[in-house]
Amino acid sequence: MTGFDPSMLDLFRQELETQSEELTAGLLRLEQAPTETGHVATLMRAAHSIKGAARIVGFTDAVRLAHDLEDCFELLKSGQVELVAADCDVLLAGVDLLRRYKEPSSPEDTEAVEALAREIEPMLSRIAGLRGPAGPTEPEPAPATSAEPASPPLGLSIPPMARQFFDAARGPQGVLEKLVRDAKLGEVTASAIDEGLGAATRIASLARLAGLPTARRLASLAIGVLEAIRSRGMPESQDVEALEAAVRMLGDAGNVAAAAAGELPVDVEEGLATWERIFPGDRAAQGNGGDDRATPELTPAPTPAATKDLAPVRPPSTDLVVPVERAAEKVHTEAPLEAPPSAVGLAALRGRPDEVTPSAPGKADALPQPGRFVRITSENLDRLMGLAGESLVQANWLQPFADSLVALKSSQYSLSVQLERLREVYGETGDDGRANELLRGAFTELEGGQELMNERIAEMEQYARRSASLSDRLYREVVRSRMRPIADGIRGFPRLVRDLARKLGKSAHLEIEGEQTEVDRDILDRLEAPLNHLLRNAVDHGIETPEERTRNGKQPQGRIVLQAAHRAGMLWIRLVDDGQGINVERIRERIVSGSILDGDAAEALSEDELIDYLFTPGFSTTSSVSEISGRGVGLDVVRSTVGSLGGSIHASSEAGQGTIFELELPLTLSVVRALLVEISGEPFAVPVTRLEQILRVEKEEEFTVQGRRCCSWNGHNIGLVPAELVLDLEPTEDSGGATNVLVLRDRNGRVGLCVDRLEGEHDLVVRPITKRLGKLPDVSAAAVLPDGRIVLIIDVDDVIRNISRLNVTGRLAAGREQRKSIKLLRQRVLVADDSESVRELECRLLENRGYETHSAVDGEDALTALAASQFDLLITDADMPKVNGFELIRRVRSIPAFDGLPIVMVSYNETEDYSHRALEAGADRYVTKSQITTGAWLDSIEELLEGAADAGRDRS
Repeated sequence: MTGFDPSMLDLFRQELETQSEELTAGLLRLEQAPTETGHVATLMRAAHSIKGAARIVGFTDAVRLAHDLEDCFELLKSGQVELVAADCDVLLAGVDLLRRYKEPSSPEDTEAVEALAREIEPMLSRIAGLRGPAGPTEPEPAPATSAEPASPPLGLSIPPMARQFFDAARGPQGVLEKLVRDAKLGEVTASAIDEGLGAATRIASLARLAGLPTARRLASLAIGVLEAIRSRGMPESQDVEALEAAVRMLGDAGNVAAAAAGELPVDVEEGLATWERIFPGDRAAQGNGGDDRATPELTPAPTPAATKDLAPVRPPSTDLVVPVERAAEKVHTEAPLEAPPSAVGLAALRGRPDEVTPSAPGKADALPQPGRFVRITSENLDRLMGLAGESLVQANWLQPFADSLVALKSSQYSLSVQLERLREVYGETGDDGRANELLRGAFTELEGGQELMNERIAEMEQYARRSASLSDRLYREVVRSRMRPIADGIRGFPRLVRDLARKLGKSAHLEIEGEQTEVDRDILDRLEAPLNHLLRNAVDHGIETPEERTRNGKQPQGRIVLQAAHRAGMLWIRLVDDGQGINVERIRERIVSGSILDGDAAEALSEDELIDYLFTPGFSTTSSVSEISGRGVGLDVVRSTVGSLGGSIHASSEAGQGTIFELELPLTLSVVRALLVEISGEPFAVPVTRLEQILRVEKEEEFTVQGRRCCSWNGHNIGLVPAELVLDLEPTEDSGGATNVLVLRDRNGRVGLCVDRLEGEHDLVVRPITKRLGKLPDVSAAAVLPDGRIVLIIDVDDVIRNISRLNVTGRLAAGREQRKSIKLLRQRVLVADDSESVRELECRLLENRGYETHSAVDGEDALTALAASQFDLLITDADMPKVNGFELIRRVRSIPAFDGLPIVMVSYNETEDYSHRALEAGADRYVTKSQITTGAWLDSIEELLEGAADAGRDRS
């Protein structure tokens, strides 16, 4: 294809992705309810859109495949064929093959196109088997309702891309022409309007691909008219007039070709512009939109040839102008929060009439109305968020300034009182005319100043309120711009459940409720993997085979329900299956057999505690490993990811009836609801999602266990840890009063963090800390308070890990006076490597994690450093001059003082021989240098240090 425009291929890929998702979702709905063919028209439109887009960019085989799919959908709609599960497999495979046409770099990418072409013929044969007798493999001629495009005026040729556009647009053009005829008769239905909107939208997309801005403007005008009709419920005379003009001009090849050649008559251009002002339509689809910058501007020049047989568009009278507010433009307006869907329980899945039953799939959430979209980078959104947050902070400064004016007013009043007393004194002591005159003048000036002050204070307070309201609205709109419906991240899940169940010899389907529930894009991107794990577990471990389900009195097909809703300012996700549930006794057996707990301790565990072990790293109840499960990493990853997002997850189950997973997460990572506290005179913020309770503990309620301060709460002993000790701040004087305690919890238990003062809850705009500082210990991000102060947001997970280290070192048992005289020491790591670049890289990575590092150039230098100072960990290279890594480890292990010192060997050598030699010499871990930049390497070091501390090998 000569002169191929790469931007057209990008547009084709966008269209292909959107429409193929529509086809997949529609086919899955059709598979569940084959007799409900009401939405087959949507499938036909989707296939038709792909066909037109593929024809324009030159993928002829994709045109054939999309055309055959469209034929199948037409037969389904007319009732000539019935769909069975095997047919759905074929159609889905066809959609998958179509989707792969986004892989070639261009139609001239011979290797990729030919590889797809080899798969097209077998697929066309399979689809032909569904249709019965073989039909034509090329697109049918235009419908009878659509006239052939008019011939262009003499001397004016239609570009090849325009000809392809008219071929592809004949179907949608026919839909619009029929709609015009019905509108004239007053027989327009809501479904016909929706179908017309779909046709006009397809024409706009085809015109964009073909580079025909005038056709896009006409399609946009039709969209605006149809939306106006839909909003009023009945077409008016000007609606019909405008729609007829747009459709007539769209069907006139000479008109569109003239515009492409820059010869659109002035009167036609003026008439079209007038209609566009009345019916705004879809500006994103118009030729003067932002993505048409490369299209030359049209220069209207009336010529007899161009105006032949073209009636000018007559603008209506201006007094008939009716403003039309497009529904899509309301996407960012505030709407009342909908009530969350009713929780689907296991009883509801079994179909008990007295229990809550979820809404049927395919209702309100199934086919959301398309909105208008523009492309914007995440960096731009982040910058907007930062500016909106700063604007909000600056606006909030106005109120304190207004308060200062009120204070000044009060000062003026005090001055007036003093002057009044002074005048009374002068009146008692004598009549001094000059003094009285000065006093009267002072009073006059003061009263004038007070009046002016009152006026300015009123104006300032009004301005401050308006500014704060405007900044708050701006901030909220920017936050909403980061929100996306959860459906954007879970579109592929119904297909995943269906295909995985088939692979395992089962039958299952997924129902989704609350698809339009909004969530921050960053959270949505990171939710896909955890939800994927949970769905795979539900199908693999939960749902039984059809035979087992039938024997147990269940429907042969398993049912999984995914609900999403907003609750109390949080995102609530509930995943329920009606499978066999969790076998808690099997969990108990695995705990004992894996030597995690002894039999008595395992027997004492409650059902909730047993289920919680499923989230333990490496724990699995499956004895065999497959590509789906059995490795014991799935649920651990789920909890870790959810926890890193500031959320929580809980599981419950009923034997033989199913399992429920409930996730609770913040709606956005851009804003955090946090409790402000004061520690050593500095403000800090603690996310409220990580707080289990806030306590105020009196001195007499405290007691000591093994030298540690504790209190009792809900039957649990909570260790009390001063926050200034954890954060390495100067300790404050003990007031002798009650202590403010924040109860934090992780999977290993609870801890009480003692703070000096509580300042209340605030919504904070999260500002990331520059990467140049690395990972700050115990801090996750920063924020700016309304009064302009900078506040650090505490990383609760880091704090709990730090408390654990302090506990094993005995520093928690140290008294307040002792802590004033000692500084909390960071864990010290010695890095031995003869390569300066590797040595510096390892030290920098460790320092970013909060460790104190020292380096050695070889084994001998390392031995000298170990003799001169104390270290918590040794990292050594294998091959070094003088004393290599193996010899260094053996010498260290031979010295009793270093017994238990964790040692990690790092080497380029990835063979098992090196690994075996390192472990044999006494290393605790062997890591290849290709792994040192991964987080797993640092996590393994942390585990070694925690293990050494647990064993009491503290050398500080």
